[in-house]
Parts: sequence; C-alpha cells; structure tokens
Amino acid sequence: MTATARTGALLLAFLFVPAMATAQSICAAAKIELGQEAALEREGFTATLSMTNNLADQALTGLRIELIVKDANGNAAESLFFANVTSLEGAAAIDGTGTIQPSGTAKTRWLIIPSPGAGGTLPEGVRYTVQARMSMLTTGVHEIRDCGGWG
Repeated sequence: MTATARTGALLLAFLFVPAMATAQSICAAAKIELGQEAALEREGFTATLSMTNNLADQALTGLRIELIVKDANGNAAESLFFANVTSLEGAAAIDGTGTIQPSGTAKTRWLIIPSPGAGGTLPEGVRYTVQARMSMLTTGVHEIRDCGGWG
C-alpha cells in the first residue's frame, strides 16, 4: 500500500452517521447525539446524552450511564476507544450513584478518541455503532434502557 493509500485509509477510518435518537419510557426520555460523521484515528469527537425525568414527584436514583461501541458484526469494540466524561449537568454522577431530580434534565458529554489501528487498513475504514445504556431506579424498580445504535 502506498503512503497516499494509507493516508486515504486514515481519512476515511470512522464513518459515524450524525446521530440523534431517542429512548422513552414512562419515567424518562433520553436523546444521544454524536458530534460528527467521520473521525480520523486518534482524532477525538464528542457524544452528548440528554436525559429528562418525566416524573414530577419522584427523582430517578442510582443513575448509571455507559457507552457501548460495537463493530459491524455486533462485537464489543469499547477497547478500541478512549472515552472520558468531559461534563455533567443536572446529575452529580453516572456511576450508579447519580440522581435526576423530579422533572429535571441531566446532560452528559464524552470525548471519544479512537485508538491507533481502529480504522483498519482498507480505504473505506471501519464502521462502528455507538449507544448509551442507562440504568436507574424509578418508584423502587430497577430499569435499564438503551438509547441509540447508530453507525
């Protein structure tokens, strides 16, 4: 492969569809957005998750949010990406101890950086999907919801 062809492979390494998808339940609505359509290896991009508590009289507690990345075959690919929470609004944590107040909204932003080699060696690169898995307690019941699945 020539240097030009290798450069082309890096330029097209990650094709992410600009995503905005919504997951809803009786108690909460969530929306996740990816910050760009394509990413170069080692070039970071942002993901933002907004989650609204639809209950006016009860908090959502035990909030845990994790990003899930899969390759085109549906295999886990989180190990190929570095993901770091860059800001939290409306909740103090997303590690299972967080709370969203009644009728409140929480927003989480991540910086996601692909690792070297994650784009593959072909000019078209590799396609991945990204989603958020949210778990929480509502009215004493543990709920798990997935939001997204774009790529």
